[in-house]
Amino acid sequence: MTRQFGGSDGKRRTTAGSWAKWSWLAAYVVMLGIVVVSMIGIRRATIRSMSTPAAQAEWQAWRESEPNQTEAGGVKRRPPSSGEPPALVLLRDHFAVMIAGALLFSSLLFGAIMVAARGTFASTAHDALPGPDDTDDV
Repeated sequence: MTRQFGGSDGKRRTTAGSWAKWSWLAAYVVMLGIVVVSMIGIRRATIRSMSTPAAQAEWQAWRESEPNQTEAGGVKRRPPSSGEPPALVLLRDHFAVMIAGALLFSSLLFGAIMVAARGTFASTAHDALPGPDDTDDV
């Protein structure tokens, strides 16, 4: 709750509570920017490194390697069906979902940290409540 007080010049002044809210909002916007810029950077690096012919050949060699084709053992393992590395497909074809998930979970984490921090630094309201020694005997 922000309390506003009138100054001697008639202008409204706000308490430190509004500054704290603006600080949290600024920190949240900065955090969102960091997440988006990081995801875009990771996407660019992944696409650049995994869409080369050498990377495609390495993926094909790994798909056709012995551990992926073996039929020995108790569990039959299916070879990967994708012709491209999964990280490349995920960040190239499903980037919007990746951004949405990153923003959702980072926002949830930020909210939990914010609530914990505000609760830690908040003034205690129980100091103003009457205790057992403060009762009036009438």
